Amino acid sequence: MKVGNFVYWRTCPGHLSAFQRNQIVEVRGDRARLRFFRDFIAIADLELTNPGEGEQIFCKRYGTPITNDWDDYDDW
Repeated sequence: MKVGNFVYWRTCPGHLSAFQRNQIVEVRGDRARLRFFRDFIAIADLELTNPGEGEQIFCKRYGTPITNDWDDYDDW
């Protein structure tokens, strides 16, 4: 996985469920940091997903690239 990928956080704590679908902003080894979070999450707990319309609009407004390469999806 890489910066800009949209993911579904499978082990997201219930009180953070609004952030269960999120975008990777930093990767370090086998851990990734999601937008609006300070701590890193294990990549094994993340699953690639399509960005929704609202997420695409957000990224366009704030100049955040979306890097989901669906041709490479089978590699995960």
